[in-house]
Amino acid sequence: MLLNFPVLYLGVTNVNKGIRHLELTEDLYNTILEMRRYEKNFLLYHNKESLESTKYYLGLAGNSFSKKLTYFGKSRSQIECIQLKKGLKEYAALEMLNSTQATSSPDRAAQEEIRSVGKQLVNAAEALLKAERGHIANEAKNALRWPLVFMGAMFFLFITGARLIIKKVVRPLAKIERATEKVALGDFSPISHMGSDQSQRSEEHTSELQSH
Repeated sequence: MLLNFPVLYLGVTNVNKGIRHLELTEDLYNTILEMRRYEKNFLLYHNKESLESTKYYLGLAGNSFSKKLTYFGKSRSQIECIQLKKGLKEYAALEMLNSTQATSSPDRAAQEEIRSVGKQLVNAAEALLKAERGHIANEAKNALRWPLVFMGAMFFLFITGARLIIKKVVRPLAKIERATEKVALGDFSPISHMGSDQSQRSEEHTSELQSH
């Protein structure tokens, strides 16, 4: 049972790491949603405060994404991370965020582009969040599965060892005990013993050598 603790510890460690992944991804997703809320306010009211808030939350989203990659190194969700990185880059390049007359009303085509890029960015963040939830679900299953597999293997080895002990030790001892009881009762008849073919051949070979 003590050997099972390292397996369990490794599983719990992976689950904790997955939870940290998920927390950072949820923060990133919520930041992007907040950014889009101010984006919609700007498109409706064209006020400078909403535009500045959009830029602010875009910066927070970029920092959260960089922190996630820095904290964990190579992410387990490479495809989703690439899509999200591309979405953040495209959103940051929007004319709305870089125009010197950004408080003026964007034309219809510009508004459609803003909404399209923003929607793609949200979808990318949602895909990453879904992937991280899938990873932590798998880690939780493995944390329960591997200790059970390990215990099953130990039980199998125990049963196999017990069968070998019974076959090689207990049964011969039982025969000896029965033979001893017969001798104690005055029965000196030969004791039958079914040896292996190899042992019989060895005995025959020994007899031939002795005869020569």
